[in-house]
Amino acid sequence: MYIERTPIAVTFPSSTLSMDDRISVIFPRSSGACGQHWLIMILRAKVKEPSGTMILLRFLLIFAFLQTSIAYRLNVPRVLLPYHPNVPVSFVLEVTHPTGGCFAWRSTRPDIVSIKGLDVTNAGCSDKAEIRSVAKPGGIGSSELSAVIFAEDKGSGTTLSCGVTVDEIAAISIETTTKVLFVDAAPARITVGAFNREGDRFSTLSEIALEWELSSTSTNKAKPLRIVPFEQSTYEAPAEIVKLEKNRKKGYLILIEGVGTGTATLAAKFSDPYLQTVSAHNVELAVVANLLLVPSQDIYMPVQSVIPFQVLIVKQRGTEVVTMPNPSYELQIDGGDVASLDQKKSLVRALTKGNTAVHLLSSRELFPMIFNFGFVYCRDGEIAAMCSTAVKSNRLLKK
Repeated sequence: MYIERTPIAVTFPSSTLSMDDRISVIFPRSSGACGQHWLIMILRAKVKEPSGTMILLRFLLIFAFLQTSIAYRLNVPRVLLPYHPNVPVSFVLEVTHPTGGCFAWRSTRPDIVSIKGLDVTNAGCSDKAEIRSVAKPGGIGSSELSAVIFAEDKGSGTTLSCGVTVDEIAAISIETTTKVLFVDAAPARITVGAFNREGDRFSTLSEIALEWELSSTSTNKAKPLRIVPFEQSTYEAPAEIVKLEKNRKKGYLILIEGVGTGTATLAAKFSDPYLQTVSAHNVELAVVANLLLVPSQDIYMPVQSVIPFQVLIVKQRGTEVVTMPNPSYELQIDGGDVASLDQKKSLVRALTKGNTAVHLLSSRELFPMIFNFGFVYCRDGEIAAMCSTAVKSNRLLKK
């Protein structure tokens, strides 16, 4: 923390009592990656009316609050960039909270990390800049290289800093929020994260191209997944991914969607000869129909009452009814003592008090999947209350 002390003498005219009052007010001067710069103003006011001191103090406190609310910040404190001899790896630094500042940018090691202002104003300053790893071939051995980026706004006296490290890629990993996708549903975002020898994650892979490959592991060998280009989707892509797709290449981010039920392996590896020593990585994905068993919560019903079940398939634009019985799907009930199931009409009849579960399974694969299930509670002389099944998706059951 950097502290600057500025004594200020303020005299208030008065006609009555005379008193010296010493007031210390702390102002945030600016903020940076390593901490905040503070301005401590020491006010010596010769006043003869306490009310004047209070007015001044209130004004200074309001001013301090306003200064705190507009302290500038960088979007990240540190950046780890991968090294590549041919592909420019870039990352955007941006001043926020608030935006629109007039900052001059500089690098302590322009031979390792260069910097260029973006959207530069007529005054030659900007609130964002692009940094690039420009270390020359042979410049990186077993150790990483570092630089510091400074952003200076002379008008407000603000100086911000960000540490940048350049290192070699040692490993990659495919990352996704789910390994189970639904047929005819919104696509899933799949990303590749890269790491150095210490296991630190790189901030970006920028325009480094990768090869993505899908191979079916289903019994019918049909590919249940396909890669969707961003230009054919309704989703936004980073600028570097758009640039790669225009050159018919793929980057660290793709979209995949399910086109049929089954399983597949998704693999990713670098296509560039410089990174051929980095091992490929793959994940197993499954595609299932997004089925819904209706009713879809627990059911309470009297003995000898009957309730019909219906199967719906959820798609991007709504739901469709699945005709039952169906060669692809099957309803099952646990045991037959508490309730019975009419397969042709999809009816469940309560036989005695107790509870049981109704299952909806897929019969397409050797290892069928439970899509959802529901509990049926049977009681004497009670009015049936509508309830539905709890969804329990994607559990593989071996025959």
